[in-house]
Amino acid sequence: MNVTQRIKQMATHVIGFDSVGIIEAKRLEPEAARLEAWINKGFHGEMAYMANHFEKRIDPSLLVPHAKTIIVLTAAYSPKPHNFLGIARYAQGKDYHHVLKSKLKMLFEFILNEIGSVNGRAFVDSAPLMEKALAVRAGLGWQGKNVVNHCGTCTACIDACPTHAIVEPAVIDATKCISYLTIELKQPGVYQFLDFNEKIIYVGKAKNLRHRVRSYFQSRVGIQSAKTQALISKISDVRIIKTTSEVEALILENNLIKQFKPRYNINLKDDKSYPYIVITKERFPRVFSTRNTNRSNASEYFGPYTESGQMRIALQAISDIFQVRSCSLNLTQNNIDKKKFKVCLDYHIKKCEGPCEGLQSESNYNLMIHEIRKLLKGKIRDVSQSIEIRMKKLAEEQRFEDAAILKKQLEALKRFAERQKIVSQEKIDRDVFAVATSNDDGCGVIFKIRDGIMIGSERFYFSNILDEPLSYVLTKLLENYYTLTKEITFPDEIFLQHPLTEEQQTTIELLLSSQQSKSDNVKSPQFVFPQIGEKAKLVNMCLDNATFLLNEYMLQKQKRGEIMSVPRSVHSLQRDLYLSSPPLRIECFDNSNLQGSDPVASMVCFVNGVPRKSDYRKFKIKTVQGINDFASMAEIIERRYTGSLSKELPLPDLIVVDGGKGQLSSAHEVLQKHNINIPIIGLAKRLEEVFFPKRSLSFNLPKTSSSLKLLQHIRDEAHRFALTFHRLLRSKHATRSELDEIKGVGEKTLVKLLTHFGTIDSIKTASLNEIALQSNLKVATRIVEHFKQKKLFENTDIPSNSLV
Repeated sequence: MNVTQRIKQMATHVIGFDSVGIIEAKRLEPEAARLEAWINKGFHGEMAYMANHFEKRIDPSLLVPHAKTIIVLTAAYSPKPHNFLGIARYAQGKDYHHVLKSKLKMLFEFILNEIGSVNGRAFVDSAPLMEKALAVRAGLGWQGKNVVNHCGTCTACIDACPTHAIVEPAVIDATKCISYLTIELKQPGVYQFLDFNEKIIYVGKAKNLRHRVRSYFQSRVGIQSAKTQALISKISDVRIIKTTSEVEALILENNLIKQFKPRYNINLKDDKSYPYIVITKERFPRVFSTRNTNRSNASEYFGPYTESGQMRIALQAISDIFQVRSCSLNLTQNNIDKKKFKVCLDYHIKKCEGPCEGLQSESNYNLMIHEIRKLLKGKIRDVSQSIEIRMKKLAEEQRFEDAAILKKQLEALKRFAERQKIVSQEKIDRDVFAVATSNDDGCGVIFKIRDGIMIGSERFYFSNILDEPLSYVLTKLLENYYTLTKEITFPDEIFLQHPLTEEQQTTIELLLSSQQSKSDNVKSPQFVFPQIGEKAKLVNMCLDNATFLLNEYMLQKQKRGEIMSVPRSVHSLQRDLYLSSPPLRIECFDNSNLQGSDPVASMVCFVNGVPRKSDYRKFKIKTVQGINDFASMAEIIERRYTGSLSKELPLPDLIVVDGGKGQLSSAHEVLQKHNINIPIIGLAKRLEEVFFPKRSLSFNLPKTSSSLKLLQHIRDEAHRFALTFHRLLRSKHATRSELDEIKGVGEKTLVKLLTHFGTIDSIKTASLNEIALQSNLKVATRIVEHFKQKKLFENTDIPSNSLV
């Protein structure tokens, strides 16, 4: 065997490459021309590096001086089978660069040992070389194809591409390719995960789409939450939407979540259009409430007001303090000069100064709007000082009637200010955020503090929180609130009950800066996590409000029948088994067989302590021969949590296996193999012992405890369900065995006969014509003759010494 053969054998048989080709190191002139044309058409997308170091891509000797030979190797890199139809395959495991680089280095060391010192380097596809063109020259395949057979007129590859990325034979537009969209694209954007029914089940945003999308499909034992594991198991496709900035991605994500309400996103409950107070952009602006926000008309919006009562108080204060027109007349100067309008009742009751007849100047009216704007921003002290200064000035000018009007305004403003709570002597603007959660639901509360005065609070309800960390839920609250709010100025400080990650904080800062006016020149707010003193008391007060509102919300849901109260037995089971949350959904498994025949298994499901029979499942054991309860348990656990059932049913909070240490260990090994983190216990029948994984000793629950009674009820139900199924199979087999002896009686004929006659005895006593109507005359004759012969045999006396 020569050196070439030894190298190929080492690469394929030992290291694990699929194919090897060895070619002379020559310039790639024709391929370079095609690459240049491909780049000029923009098919490389955001992969600008493809146009760099062009000469090195053409000439291999520029990468390795005096290169004479190139060894090209291929590897089908798919670490484990998945059903992610829309995810690039090499996104589903460890970075292939690292995996293949180590193998290439191993091969190079072998070459050095075989032929001595040579100058060489191992490349994957991170260096400026045309690895696909080299593979084509080495005879290992073709570019722009997904099969290795020779091309003719076949267009299977073009037709097979789900995103139409093969724009012409052997030419791929990377900007349409799944590999590019899910792996190479490093732009900000939004990704949508779809299930097998093409329903959007999750929407996310990313500063770097490559890193974020790929992170879902890396092997992370014990790191991913149960919710993320469930999400990944249901992903069939991914859609990518590129955006120009991270803020644009955040806003788009928010809108898509509201539109589609994906199953695995935290959803904003009661996501109606919240009311705002608007100051219109027109001559003599109007002030009123609205639910339709249109930023394109340049009007100013203040809100949202999740409590409409607070908005009405603010509008009433504006009406009491200021003389703002309530009409919708088009007050152009031309219309006023032509005297098109007459003053209304508001003018006569001193609610309006009559700008429609030119009785109030535009500058005077705009000064009043400026004060209203400050009032809506919470600058009550500034408005009060401004009115007081103007009042004193009018009094000095002996314009006492005008001064009296301002005095009434000042008194109305003080009455409004008395409604607000002073929470700080510091004249500083703050927003305080806190979230309370309970299982799947949550309530977020925001205190709006301006100049040390709490001018209002808002509340938002969330669902589908599951096991998301508090920092993530808080971030979603901030994103929702600051996306909804139409104000162009934001607080100096943001108080939080829990610190955000650096990435989460940066996202909120970008969102706020994008919504502030460029002329404001306002610094980003400071994020504060107070733990002691008055500031911490303020956050705790916000949290207390959130907790109270959430409890009220859950109580209302319970009254409406939307949720059931968790039974005491479920809470007891949580306590006794040291679970982090109540096991609302419990699944229990049991095996059943008779001396190894017809082995079956059952799964029963209890939700909130009561059976949910629609989620019961029964299994025929397929891979185990004879009596082997351990292997049977492993099989059904694998089929339940990795097969089609994993997509049909939600994951449980607790798994119970009927059996001791052996059955439990078999089941737990399957869960570990697939990185499924669900609490699991074994319940042995004899002494009602409870076993935990990886613990040699069992423990016993008190015989009178509600926890044990619940577990016994679940275990007994699983046993009953398995036994019933096993008996059914045995009876079917007994029925089949009697008719199996008759030639011509197949499955369909058997079903028709049993459906019509009900039992074997009824078929035995039926006439030839009756049986023929359910099959045909030939089969009916055989059945009648069979039973006649059997009856004759049973009635004949046979000498005992003739039996063998």
